Amino acid sequence: MASIQQITGYKHLANLSCWRLACGESVVVISAYGAHVLAYEVAGTPLLWLSETAVWQNGKAIRGGIPICWPWFGACPAAFKNHSGMSENAQLPNHGIARTQNWQLLEHHTSDDYTEITLVLADIKLAWTNNLVRLIYRVKLSEDCLAVTLSCTEPMLQQAALHTYFKVNDCRTAIVSPLPAQFYDKPSDSLKNQSVDYCSFDAEIDRVYANTSTELFIRSPDSLLKIQQMGHDASIVWNPGQHKASQAADIAPDTWQKFICVESASLHLSESALHLEQRILNPFKTIK
Repeated sequence: MASIQQITGYKHLANLSCWRLACGESVVVISAYGAHVLAYEVAGTPLLWLSETAVWQNGKAIRGGIPICWPWFGACPAAFKNHSGMSENAQLPNHGIARTQNWQLLEHHTSDDYTEITLVLADIKLAWTNNLVRLIYRVKLSEDCLAVTLSCTEPMLQQAALHTYFKVNDCRTAIVSPLPAQFYDKPSDSLKNQSVDYCSFDAEIDRVYANTSTELFIRSPDSLLKIQQMGHDASIVWNPGQHKASQAADIAPDTWQKFICVESASLHLSESALHLEQRILNPFKTIK
């Protein structure tokens, strides 16, 4: 049986307008602020990590769950500023504006097999296009998986990433695979090659892998999680490590090892439409 209900607040995030989606033993909570998936649980087991010190007021992005990065990823690329005539020194928020905006409900639907909700950011004015832009986010929950899809039909300069925080018992005993041999390593600002097809987490990890496959796995001694991705040209694998996490107010002490970010991304800087999807498969069903 599937259902959807509107709720106010989730855990310590008070006064936050949210929706609770349920299908069988699966539950998802998504907030209007940032169209942010805060939780995905199957049979009471959380598959996403949400910081216990996360905040959402005053334009702060929520740490954990699935933040939406758009219309750029990381620091705003110079190409966006040059395209719009902005100064290269213009101060713009990391990862864009979508994750700190209040989204509107466009539609929702419930059947015997699934429930879904569609949220919209409408009439967005961006400096590098003359048209008002419309960004659509669909969250669909079935007993088989959670699917999130970000779409913008306007052919324009844009990047996007679904910045998913996956919950693990200890990232130091987990790996993400299969991954290409070459990756961009952000801490060293260099291209690197490795002889294995996986990423492990013995220190700070911030890597961009281009041309990744449609299926990735998070493997640990006691769990296996399958991720499917479409409309992407890269995957980002990230964990801040102990030192960097200790400098973040919204990562509580000794919790950095409890998550791994595996992000499906569209990073190529060309004027095009966007249709980016990530699916998290129910790990309690058979993974083939």
